[in-house]
Amino acid sequence: DAETGFLSQFRHQYFLLFLIAHLHKAALLMLSNRLAVAIQDLDIYDVESVKRFKRTIRQSHETFLRVAHRYWFHEVSIRVQAREIFAMITRHLETDELYGEVRDEMLDMESYLDSDNVRRQANVVVRLTVITTVGLIGTTATGFLGMNLIAEAENPLAVKLFYFALVFIPVVLLLVYTIVKSK
Repeated sequence: DAETGFLSQFRHQYFLLFLIAHLHKAALLMLSNRLAVAIQDLDIYDVESVKRFKRTIRQSHETFLRVAHRYWFHEVSIRVQAREIFAMITRHLETDELYGEVRDEMLDMESYLDSDNVRRQANVVVRLTVITTVGLIGTTATGFLGMNLIAEAENPLAVKLFYFALVFIPVVLLLVYTIVKSK
């Protein structure tokens, strides 16, 4: 009959099995498409494009994790028949293979972003090392004036300022030159 017969059972139970399996496939295809569009729009010479790419990949990864942990089911029923039908549907739709592909793509993108961050940090460390080395030169030069090798304590303030400027200006110029070249 319409309430307890096979047609009713199909409408209430099997329809949901099919719907869940198709929802899985649609979510994975949507994420795969989002990754493809992000790669297509990436221009590594455009800073805004790179920022959009990073933001899109991070959001896609978050969405993928949410789908995988909240809405991904390998078994949806304890009943043998429903479990086997769901397994048959997922095999037919090839959702497990698609899940693996999307997961691998996501991990590749995350790996790229992580290696890019490490590269940027390494560049900053190199620049800081160069600047520190130049600062060491400046410290040595000003320390030389502070060692009283040139006895100027009795001279007027203008002479002292002249000697300070004589050391300070080249050190600042050397520091600015080093910062520009460190880029």
